[in-house]
Amino acid sequence: MKKSILSLLVIGIMLIGGTIQADAKPVTKEERKAAIKYLRHTQKLFKDAVKGLSEEQLKWKPAPDKWSVFEVSEHIALAEVFLFDLINGAVMKAPANATKTSSVSIEAIMQKVPDRTNKFQAPEPIRPDKSPWTTMEATMDAFKIRRDNTIKFVESGNDDMRERFMMNPAFNAELDAYQWIIFLSAHTERHVKQILEVKANPNFPKKKSGY
Repeated sequence: MKKSILSLLVIGIMLIGGTIQADAKPVTKEERKAAIKYLRHTQKLFKDAVKGLSEEQLKWKPAPDKWSVFEVSEHIALAEVFLFDLINGAVMKAPANATKTSSVSIEAIMQKVPDRTNKFQAPEPIRPDKSPWTTMEATMDAFKIRRDNTIKFVESGNDDMRERFMMNPAFNAELDAYQWIIFLSAHTERHVKQILEVKANPNFPKKKSGY
């Protein structure tokens, strides 16, 4: 079921954003709706993945050098802040270019970013040890506030999202601000999968009481 929903999201955004993009133009109503749908979808995936977990389950690590569910959650929340501030700041302040397009497709972002075949070291600012939150409740509250801000950013204004570009290290290519929003949402999905990997470990603690 989840795969079917994601497939529909991919197809919808591909049709709107285009696998082969035409000249950049003001972001459309349909593009806004597609991005918001994906943002809400990955927000729900995150919420569902951690719902009802006990403190023991949240803090359990599969290995000393691996992250716990709580640490992955901190990373997701920190990345939401970091990426949104990057988009709302540096990306949207880049010179507008209405004729420029990205070599990266929406499809590639939605497929490659959540794919955990290849693992990467998280940048220093979004590592769990940089988290200001000490509880799961605080972490999820912080994420919700920032995700709401991200959605509001997409809902109105910022008509020139498709005309503002910045290099994305993961693709070694420039993405426009709209694509960066899709990247942000796909990043959440990537680390929800990491949470599910931790929970699937045969040594993951049995449930006692949820947070």
